[in-house]
Amino acid sequence: MSDTYAATGALPPVRGENGGLFHPRAVGRGLGVGASSDYVRDIRTLLEGRMRNAALVLGLIGGLWAMVVGFFVYGYIEFVTWFGEVPDLARQVDDPDLFRAVAVFAPLLAIAGAAMARARALWGGVLMLIAAAGLYHAFGLGVFTIFPLAFCGLAGVLAIAAGKPDEEKPHF
Repeated sequence: MSDTYAATGALPPVRGENGGLFHPRAVGRGLGVGASSDYVRDIRTLLEGRMRNAALVLGLIGGLWAMVVGFFVYGYIEFVTWFGEVPDLARQVDDPDLFRAVAVFAPLLAIAGAAMARARALWGGVLMLIAAAGLYHAFGLGVFTIFPLAFCGLAGVLAIAAGKPDEEKPHF
């Protein structure tokens, strides 16, 4: 058997802990047959890290987009407050204080949650879900709010689903 591998220049398969066969170049790529527990743990860790990275990127994009929406909402409210309502064109919203608060704090929570997604996935995910819920509660589902809502919501779910508990140390 070793003559066949030596003649072709190929690497022979390697036996894992549980007797499964691996090809040496397949280790780390998810191509092994009969994966060992260490191999499965490595894949799980890799996927959790990728989910945390995706949560970070999606949370940042959602937070920045929510910030743009927040600037326009806050500016619109201030414009109507300053110049008064224009019939059939610009009316004041029902609760301007709620809109102002969400316009400021939702992007802040989304960006902070995205920043925490790698180190404290649970906390970051909860912050991003709160930001998405606040955006939906205040602004509803519209053309300009659907992307920050979707990105923040998906980022929050990915951060929470990362699975691995955060570091084994007290939170405070």
